[in-house]
Amino acid sequence: MEEEGIGTDATRAEYPSIIVSRGYAERSGGRYAPLPLGRALIEALKGVEKRLVTPETRRTVEEYMGRIERGEVSMGIALRDSIATYRELLERCASSIDVIAHRLATATEDRRVIQKNRAGRRNG
Repeated sequence: MEEEGIGTDATRAEYPSIIVSRGYAERSGGRYAPLPLGRALIEALKGVEKRLVTPETRRTVEEYMGRIERGEVSMGIALRDSIATYRELLERCASSIDVIAHRLATATEDRRVIQKNRAGRRNG
């Protein structure tokens, strides 16, 4: 995240535990690997709009914050532009919610099957 110029020191530390707790990824050998639900979320959002899964949109907001601090742009303009961007993305998600929900539901069911199989192997 840092090399992409997104997040703050405070928020960067939270993201790994959030994605693990939500079942999007797992930590293995000091690395994070996406789980089926995480891959399904990325693919579903990418299918709606690529900007939802790339750091560019978030980076733009972070850049606006820096420009506000340097006095290059007003907070009002930065908010207006950022809200317009996120409103567009939200509207695209809303119009595709059925497709997104189906992909996530399928991935969630797949995850349950995998967990059940793993538990059976440990107990059997």
